Amino acid sequence: MPNHPVPRLEESEAFWQHHFRPAFPQDRRQIRVLLRSYDDQAANLARGWRLGHYLGLGLVLALILHGLIAVGGIQLLLYGTLGLGTVLLVGWLNSWLFADWQNYWVIEQNQQLIACARRTGYNSYAVLCDVVVAPKYRHHGVGTLLIAAMTRMETQPLYLACCPKLIPFYRRFQFVVINPHSLTAYLRRELGLEQNPALVVLCYSPSNVKDQPIGCHPPDNT
Repeated sequence: MPNHPVPRLEESEAFWQHHFRPAFPQDRRQIRVLLRSYDDQAANLARGWRLGHYLGLGLVLALILHGLIAVGGIQLLLYGTLGLGTVLLVGWLNSWLFADWQNYWVIEQNQQLIACARRTGYNSYAVLCDVVVAPKYRHHGVGTLLIAAMTRMETQPLYLACCPKLIPFYRRFQFVVINPHSLTAYLRRELGLEQNPALVVLCYSPSNVKDQPIGCHPPDNT
């Protein structure tokens, strides 16, 4: 069976209007397929950090249940078990229903998602992760169009963490390397730096924001 060449997407206004768009609820299954096809360390760490919240909460509640047995007997244990089951059920439903699908932007080609990226916005900055291109379309300019589209619409400092080999790619879009020690503790955790300090942090600052990225601590004058 002959291998047909992958069509190269054209960067035009028609592309932005037709192919690049925010995710819809019906995209959840295809986004999950894209994420499973990608083994980037930074993306996995970001998802693992979110999963760790549920595991940590489950551990705390398990310790509470252990204390309830000693203090209040079986009745308190049953109430505690019900509470723990509710929390675990909510966490499982959140994962199964893919509740954060609305944070994703996608590239669609012939009714099929061929790339996605997850942008989480905060009051003064945003975080980019889960940047994935379908295996068939890699090295065909799709990733370039995706990041160009994400930065084109951005109005806040945009942070991401990646492996060192990807730095030249993101620098093409005016991302600059940021000292991770200048970031807030919350942002470092979300970027996965505590699990893997080898990841490199980059920031894209739109022209209408100040040079000092907002997610960073102000520089020390001493």
